[in-house]
Amino acid sequence: MTILICILLGLGIGLFLVNKFNECSWQSTLGVIMTIFFGIVTTIGITTLFACRYQTKASIVKFESFRETLEKQRADNPNLLERATIAKEIIDHNGWLAEEKFYNNGPFDIWIHDDIKNVEPIK
Repeated sequence: MTILICILLGLGIGLFLVNKFNECSWQSTLGVIMTIFFGIVTTIGITTLFACRYQTKASIVKFESFRETLEKQRADNPNLLERATIAKEIIDHNGWLAEEKFYNNGPFDIWIHDDIKNVEPIK
């Protein structure tokens, strides 16, 4: 949310400079440059917002599917090699989850779906 506020603030300052200084001056030129730059950044941010949130939601579904498969696999008592492979997969999935939860609490929180807070790591 912080990034979104900064982008919109920069866009607002750029538009203010363009409207305040109508003649050809460095303030007006700076306003045009800021307006174009932050307009492009806003467009990219809004476009990627939906794709990132959709990707996070899809990854949560994949994580839960892995959890269900793992519970079935543990019931079958796999051999030692299979247990090592499963442990590696658990580490990878829990690492992904920790990374997503970290980003969800940071400045990129708007791009991460809030359902990630309810997902528990695999034990």
